[in-house]
Amino acid sequence: MDLTLRQTEFFSMVAQELHFGRAAERLYVSQSVVSQEIRRLEKNLGVQLFDRSTRSVRLTPAGSQLVDAARTLNDAADNLAAVARRLSDQRMTRLRLGASPSAMDDCVPRVLREAETRFPSLQIEEIPVETGEVSEAIIAGTSDVGIGRFLDPAVGYRIETIGTEPLFAALSAAHPLAQD
Repeated sequence: MDLTLRQTEFFSMVAQELHFGRAAERLYVSQSVVSQEIRRLEKNLGVQLFDRSTRSVRLTPAGSQLVDAARTLNDAADNLAAVARRLSDQRMTRLRLGASPSAMDDCVPRVLREAETRFPSLQIEEIPVETGEVSEAIIAGTSDVGIGRFLDPAVGYRIETIGTEPLFAALSAAHPLAQD
């Protein structure tokens, strides 16, 4: 049997529209192309899929039983193509983000939101790293990028400051020094 995805796509569209002309318009082909492909599919399957008259098109009992299988096949082909597109994407699709506890709580959520918006196909794995050990995680290869305090510059890597935070001191209003 030599059926094609194009034939099953045409079959599904004609079954949905119950009109060869409208199906052809939606498929961006001529009506004669749709008719030829449906005839080929019927020949390949050995069953008539549509009852055709000059005024109407309707599914035969065999066509009614086969239309869901054709749609499932077309959906599976679309899914296969989508997976292949993701796999063939030359950009990095996975990133291991090592971050210290304070970074995990403070800036990693903001970084993740921004990354999801700008790089929707990027999968980020969050890797907790002890404070002061972010550089070691990158050098060891367990993280691709690191966020944290007290990073040591390593050969082959650069460090960027991505934010500063204010540092405050608090003193109880009841403390004797607070009177000055």
